[in-house]
Amino acid sequence: MKKPSIGKHFAQPPVNNPFSRFSQAYNFVASNPTKKYRTVTSNRKNGVIFKAEARLANSGKHKGKKVIQCETKKSIVYIYECCWNCKSNCSGTHINTYSKAIK
Repeated sequence: MKKPSIGKHFAQPPVNNPFSRFSQAYNFVASNPTKKYRTVTSNRKNGVIFKAEARLANSGKHKGKKVIQCETKKSIVYIYECCWNCKSNCSGTHINTYSKAIK
């Protein structure tokens, strides 16, 4: 079931990510390219397995900027520096279950 939209960069209260800064998370993901992660959620007991990739965006308003791309079997989520510690990204997509799992 799709979560209801909460808008862009929703951060009330701020997300308590394991890495306080995007650069730390980006470097961790870049240093661990084969690591599998599991989403952190209160609804599902075990979460969803995803892979993360640290790269540069190749299109859109963030072209050339660092992005952490999180991919499950069903979806791809993009986390940019401006979205870090928010519950949603620039597109309004929920990202906190992914960002909290990067550790």
